[in-house]
Amino acid sequence: IQELYTDLQGTDFELISLNVEPHNRQGVEEFVREHNLTFPIFVDQGAAQNALRIRIFPTMILVGRDGYIHKVDVGVTSIAGLRDDITDLLKSP
Repeated sequence: IQELYTDLQGTDFELISLNVEPHNRQGVEEFVREHNLTFPIFVDQGAAQNALRIRIFPTMILVGRDGYIHKVDVGVTSIAGLRDDITDLLKSP
């Protein structure tokens, strides 16, 4: 995911990670450091997870410029497929 984020910098693409382990903030921070992650990671207390009805991890949600959800991938996702989906979405007005 980091590579995808880096490759698409300078486009309208934005990656936001939502972590659902508010009790493990130190572990999350260590993971971010160990993997040199540079995209924003927000720690959710449960409100976002419930609002988006996320039950399986990971879940990728692609939101267009229009603010609508265009695609949801649940479970393990191919980075190549995700890149194609994002590229297609970036082509939309």
